[in-house]
Amino acid sequence: MNKNLLSIMAQTITPYQWAKNVGQEVLRFDTNTLPSPPPCVNKFLKDLINNCPINEYGDPSYVKLKKLISKYENTPEDTITVTNSGDEALDIIGKAFLNNGDYFLIQPPTYEIFKSQCEINRGKVIEVPLLKENFKSDIKNVIKVLKNTPVKITFVCNPNNPTGSITKLEEIELILKNTSGIVLVDEAYREFYGVSSVPLLSKYNNLVILRSFSKFGAMAGARVGYLLANKKLSQVFNAIRFPLGVSYFSCKLAEKLLEEDQNWIKDQTKMIKKERERLFQSIKKLGFFVYPSQANFILVNFGKKASDICEKLKENNILVRDRSNKKYLEGCVRITIRNQKQNNILVNSLKNIMNTKYDGLIFDMDGVLIDVSQSYREAIRQTASYFLKRNVQMSEVDQIKNMSGMNNDWEATYALINDSTISYESVKKYFQKKYLTGLINKEKLLISKKDLQRLKNKYKNLGIATGRPKKEAEYVIKNNKLEKIFDCIIALEDVTKSKPAPDSLLAVIKKLKLKRTVYIGDSPSDFLAAKLAKIPYINVDKTKTILQVINYLL
Repeated sequence: MNKNLLSIMAQTITPYQWAKNVGQEVLRFDTNTLPSPPPCVNKFLKDLINNCPINEYGDPSYVKLKKLISKYENTPEDTITVTNSGDEALDIIGKAFLNNGDYFLIQPPTYEIFKSQCEINRGKVIEVPLLKENFKSDIKNVIKVLKNTPVKITFVCNPNNPTGSITKLEEIELILKNTSGIVLVDEAYREFYGVSSVPLLSKYNNLVILRSFSKFGAMAGARVGYLLANKKLSQVFNAIRFPLGVSYFSCKLAEKLLEEDQNWIKDQTKMIKKERERLFQSIKKLGFFVYPSQANFILVNFGKKASDICEKLKENNILVRDRSNKKYLEGCVRITIRNQKQNNILVNSLKNIMNTKYDGLIFDMDGVLIDVSQSYREAIRQTASYFLKRNVQMSEVDQIKNMSGMNNDWEATYALINDSTISYESVKKYFQKKYLTGLINKEKLLISKKDLQRLKNKYKNLGIATGRPKKEAEYVIKNNKLEKIFDCIIALEDVTKSKPAPDSLLAVIKKLKLKRTVYIGDSPSDFLAAKLAKIPYINVDKTKTILQVINYLL
């Protein structure tokens, strides 16, 4: 087909992204739907057996449904336009107000259909991003743009999807007062917030409110929505909408919901609010930042782990909405609030993912497994003091050891002495004499044998990558009776290049056949070695002690 047959818009439009071919065994935390259909569905289906005039068109005016909506919303029937979902309502808004090149304003990150439907209707977008720190509306900049630009439609998603943040009624009024255009307030998630702009309809002729049965009524598959506006605008909307856009089944189900299940709606809303707080706290306890929400979902910042976590949840038949690669939402994932049982499954899966992401652990020895402050570090200090003929301070030893490339203690001692007239071999010999004739026996485990056994039980494979000579490393292991805990020790003689080269880490990985591992070290050389080996690294220091690391891993 000739590409030029398509409009410019059709040539560039990107389809809305959905998860495809999702089986019934999958828990949907990605669609912001309620955990179960409304109770009236069963009675609705039974009634259809005896009365199902599907061969005829339904009521094109939706008279009964509009009466029920009018009572539910406490607004006159002539202010209501019934639509095939909230998305058709957005298309109607675009058709009603936009000419080629007219401006519309959105506040990203927000519902993506605002932009796509308006661009399909030849509108031109102006973006005023939400405030980065809390995703609240940047009202000052919104007002500034409205005063200086002829904006036809200003979108306010309240509560906002995907952030769950809200815009206060007084802020919405400020927008209404400062624009010559229409303000569309999307209240699809209103019940979970509890505050509505409906009372403002009688005060402002430029206010339009969008509603959907998908969220509060658990009818996402039925595709029923509606617009609320003044009488004149509603007449225009009703003229634009499809004459019978809502199917007979969907219309009757919506009627049945409002006739019989309003108490159920209130109960479900109450349950969702309670579970929202519980899920918020549960995920927060796992160490992730959770944004406050007034919707039936929460936004969680998983950081660089986001995509990996989403994939692992998918492996467990759990889908969440990965927004981590979207502008303004870097590292973020949107998670629907479901019932207690389903939310527990999600939380437990997250715990398992965080706790079992490695098939083995690799430890540095000195300063991580073993306290060497009174052995190797003291040997460095005593050796340097002997050759320099002064009392070398331990702070000088720490300073040299914290430099990159100083993983080998003989080399660190020689660098600290820094005298070319003194041979490296003589320094090494004196060091070994001090260390092997007494200081080696002052070494103590930094991790209890009990905790090491727990790590062994959980991760199966434990290895050591150390710059120690082999005999000294094996002595410590044997002396502390750790032979059955560690499966592999790669020491100084086992590799051509010592840390910060990655050779010792790669040797452990190869020997233990590790696919996902982490290296626990305590020096710049350890960090660089892990980086070059392309594996995660956990640093042990004053801000993160080895006991804190162990608690994290367990």
